[in-house]
Amino acid sequence: MISVTYLKKIICLFLLLVGMQAHAAVQLNVRASGTKKIPLLVAIEASQGNQQELSEIAEVIKKDFEFRSQFDVAVGEITSPFLTKSSIAELHRKGYPLVLFLNNENADAISWRLYDTKTVAMIKGKKYHKQGALMRGWAHGIADMVWPTLTGSQGFFSTKIAYCKEQRRAGLRPIKHIYIADYDGSNAQPMVANASMNVAPRWNRDKSNPLLFYSECTPSNVRLMATDMKKRKKVVSNFDGLNMLPTFSQDGKKAVYCASRGDGNCQLYYYDKDSFKKLTHNDGNNISPTLSDEGDKIFFCSDFKTGKPQLYCYDVASAAMEELTDSGYCTSPAYSSARNLLAYTKIIEGQNQIFIYDLKRKMHTQVTFDDSNKEECCWSPCGTMLLFGMREKGKNRLVILDTVTRQQHAITAAQDACSYPAWSMMYQEFPAIV
Repeated sequence: MISVTYLKKIICLFLLLVGMQAHAAVQLNVRASGTKKIPLLVAIEASQGNQQELSEIAEVIKKDFEFRSQFDVAVGEITSPFLTKSSIAELHRKGYPLVLFLNNENADAISWRLYDTKTVAMIKGKKYHKQGALMRGWAHGIADMVWPTLTGSQGFFSTKIAYCKEQRRAGLRPIKHIYIADYDGSNAQPMVANASMNVAPRWNRDKSNPLLFYSECTPSNVRLMATDMKKRKKVVSNFDGLNMLPTFSQDGKKAVYCASRGDGNCQLYYYDKDSFKKLTHNDGNNISPTLSDEGDKIFFCSDFKTGKPQLYCYDVASAAMEELTDSGYCTSPAYSSARNLLAYTKIIEGQNQIFIYDLKRKMHTQVTFDDSNKEECCWSPCGTMLLFGMREKGKNRLVILDTVTRQQHAITAAQDACSYPAWSMMYQEFPAIV
C-alpha cells in the first residue's frame, strides 16, 4: 500500500533541507610540499616563452595530483640544459623518481613527457590540445591524461560537481540555489539563483553539450528544468506533482526520471528514441533512479512492498524487477559502471550510513560508521570516490570519501549549508559558465 507519510517525507526533504640545491647542470626553483608520499616533480623550462602560463598550469596539476594523497608534488623551473640524460639523472639524485616535463608545443597545444629518472627513460609523452578558454581546464585535461599512466585508474580532474546551497533571507523563508564547482569544491559559481526553491541537480551525459537538470518548486508543482552553461533555461517536464531526478544512459539517448503526475505516487518514466512510457505501476513511491550505461537496467528505491524504501533493479527489456535489499530504510542508490557497484544510504542505529553493493558478488558492505547523517551519495566517473552530503550538529557539508583509502575530504565550508550533490561525467570541454 502507498505510504503517505513517506511521500510527505520526500517532499519535505526537498523543500525544507536542502628547496632544492643548485647544480652545475640543472638549476631548480622548487616549491615542494612537506608530505612523505611518492615524490614527483612537475618541471617547466625556465627560458621558454609564456612561462607564466606554464607555471600556473603546473600549480593546478600539482593540486590535482596531491588530492588523492598518493604523491608529494613539487613545481620547478629547469634552466639549460633541458631534457638531457644528465639533467634527468640529476633529478633522481635530488630525490625525484618521477618527473613530468611541460612545454608549449605551440599556441594551441602543450606537450608533456613523464620520465622515470632512475632509468632515464620516458614512460609516456603526449600532446594536449587546448580545449575551452579556461587555463585551469587545460591543466585538469593534462592531469587526466597523465593520471592513468601514474596510477592505472581513470582521471577525474576535468569533472564538475553540482549541489544545492541554502540562501538565508532576513524575515523570509530560506531558499536554495544551484551551484557548480570543480571536483574538489573550488571555483564555486551560482548556476541557478532565483527566488524559487531549486533542488536535486543532475548532469546529462552528452559529451559535447553539458546540461544541468534540476527541479524548481512552483506554487502548483515541482517541475523539471534544464540549463546550459550560458544559463539558458527550459522546462523539461511540467506535470502536476513532482517531476525530478533524471538519469541518463552513456550515449544520452535513454533517460529515466520520476514523476507523480498528481496522483499521489511517484512512478518511473522512461524515454528512448522519441518513445515515452511509464515503467512502474505499483502503489508505492518509486524514486531516485540511476541508469546503467547501456540504459538496460534501472536501479531505484521504492516503498511499495514493505512501506519503507528498499532498493530494486528493473530490467527494461523483460520488465522484471529484482529486489536488492529487503530490510531497513535504504535510499539514494548511485551506480558506478566503472566498478559495477551500487552505493546507497541505510539507517543504522538512527544514522544514515553509506553502503556499497557489489552487483557481481551480491555483497553489501558498510563504508561509513561515524555519527553524522549521510545523504544523496554519487560516484566519481572513475568509481573510486563517493561524494555525499553530511549533516552533523546542524551543519550541512559536502564530503568526498576515497573508497580505496577510506579517507574523507570536506569540500565545502562548515558555514555553508550545502546538500544534494551530483558529479558530472568527463565532457569534451571543461564546463564553464559563460
